[in-house]
Amino acid sequence: MSEDSTNQDTITLTREQLDAIVRQARSDASTPIIPSWLRAAGRYVGARLTEPSTYAGVALAATAFGAQIDPDKFQAIAQLGTMVAGGILAVSRDPGSSA
Repeated sequence: MSEDSTNQDTITLTREQLDAIVRQARSDASTPIIPSWLRAAGRYVGARLTEPSTYAGVALAATAFGAQIDPDKFQAIAQLGTMVAGGILAVSRDPGSSA
C-alpha cells in the first residue's frame, strides 16, 4: 500500500461550526422533492379512498360504462375482499382502546 492511501487527515471543528453544518444539512433535507400540489392531491385521493361511497360510485360508473363481471369471478372477488377486510379488522385497534 502506498502512503497516500492510508493517510487520514483529522479535521477539528468548533461547536458553532458543527451546529452550522447540521443546520445546513437539515434545511437541505427539508426541501420537498414532491411538489406541494401533488402531495395535496395524494392526500385528497387517499381520503376519498377511505369512504365507502367512493367504492359505490366506482361500481355505478363501471356499470354505466358497461362493465360486467362473471358471477364466478364476482364470488372470488367478494371472498378475497372479505378475507382482506377480516385481516385488517383483526390487527386494527378498536376505537377507545388503550392497548
